[in-house]
Amino acid sequence: MKVNLFFTNGVMTTLCASLLCEALFFDEKEFKNIICLEQFDEHDEFYNIVINEIISISGIWENKYSVQSNYHNFSRKNLIHSMQLTGYYKFIAAALKKKLNKDKYDHFENIIFSSTARLWPYFRTSSNKKILIEHGSGEYIYVKNRYRKKSSYLKLWLTKIWNMIFQYECLSNYSNLDTIYLCSELVKFNEELSLVCHVDTQKAFCKLADNFWENYKKKFPDEYSELNVIREELGKNKDNFYYLVSNEVDPMKYPDFIQYQKEKAALPEKGYYIIKSHPSNDENSYNEIYSCLGTSVTVKQIINKYIPAEFLIYFFDKVTVIGSNSSTLLYVKTWMPHIPVIRTKIPDKIMISKGFENLQDQIDIIFDGINFIEI
Repeated sequence: MKVNLFFTNGVMTTLCASLLCEALFFDEKEFKNIICLEQFDEHDEFYNIVINEIISISGIWENKYSVQSNYHNFSRKNLIHSMQLTGYYKFIAAALKKKLNKDKYDHFENIIFSSTARLWPYFRTSSNKKILIEHGSGEYIYVKNRYRKKSSYLKLWLTKIWNMIFQYECLSNYSNLDTIYLCSELVKFNEELSLVCHVDTQKAFCKLADNFWENYKKKFPDEYSELNVIREELGKNKDNFYYLVSNEVDPMKYPDFIQYQKEKAALPEKGYYIIKSHPSNDENSYNEIYSCLGTSVTVKQIINKYIPAEFLIYFFDKVTVIGSNSSTLLYVKTWMPHIPVIRTKIPDKIMISKGFENLQDQIDIIFDGINFIEI
């Protein structure tokens, strides 16, 4: 019996892992699929509830292991800190190995992980394959920019030494991977990249979303009822929108950005807008910003705020999605192609939040080739 070992650490990485596992290994009966969930201290109980719901209803996982593992970045500028992290992750990995060995999992055909996972390097061997999966549009950008980038012999040698010292693998140029699995076939690259495998996950997504909502209705009736009331309201309105909130836009400039969206997309004054704020957002300031959209409704129940936007859009269905550059735009076009998607580029650099300035041009390169409604 062959075993695939997956490492995830968040809602979207777990969702993508479940979809890829379903699409690639559902009919491969000789494989057992194990998922290891790295849970961070800053993740509250509601966040973890949604992750565990996705895992439990997928039906593809033979076993699940959860470990507390905070997310840290290795830095070549701070060797002492990196050495401390090595000991930290080695200790957690050793405890996880002990659990796996107890359950007779001691050899893995494939180690499959997102770039945000931290424990996978401690399970690699010369005989298993190392496979990267996505956790958002970032992987498409990295593949576009870095996969074909040539590294000097000195840089490769230094990276090898770094990996040997810290027993950690650097993913800077993907040269140490066997495959990269991507969930969307919409992003086209100029060259045929042998490392990249586009997987059709639309059928797997619809199956998973149906199972999620059927189970959610039974386990969380009050939370489900809130969303169902919103869905019923959609039937009373002609123009319904799911508005994707963007962290890329400076909050101080957001009213100007919304006005730009309304004018360019000719959004109706009597449109009905569904808005899901992030749990960390201040509800009062949030409502003040988006009140200029028109008639809008925000999701109130705390667990509902952690449900992936893709699941909510699938649930509401009869909506037009509008937002700036976002992984959700890509996934809606991939998994729900019947839903109209309006993509708004940020018109002025002064509207962009600090830290996102350089990212905009990179995302544009990826998204410009997709058939969005552009404004």
